[in-house]
Amino acid sequence: MFKVFKPWLLNDTIFSLTSLGRIHNKYLNILHSFTEKIILERKRYHEQSGGEYLKHFETIQRTEEEQITGIKKKRMAMLDILIAESFNSGLSDLDIREEVDTFIFEVNVSISLNYLK
Repeated sequence: MFKVFKPWLLNDTIFSLTSLGRIHNKYLNILHSFTEKIILERKRYHEQSGGEYLKHFETIQRTEEEQITGIKKKRMAMLDILIAESFNSGLSDLDIREEVDTFIFEVNVSISLNYLK
């Protein structure tokens, strides 16, 4: 919001030199370390379990149409889907982190907007 009223802060280099920029970077690093920790723990879980949960990923994708018929099925968590894709298509940890950060941000915005109603 400060960048809107102070156009000289639009330059990221200048912004990072200000106290507000340092605070922003501090909280951004906290967010990134949190999501990296979650991703690492979940990958470790899949490695320890031999990827048993991820083996059913293709089956779950194929049976997606079955849900239309009213048959309930177990869904995979978004993070597990991203990890499965990282094994299949080479999605990097950075790509996964960006997706998780986006998801966390969107959930936060949705919750905040509900308080405004």
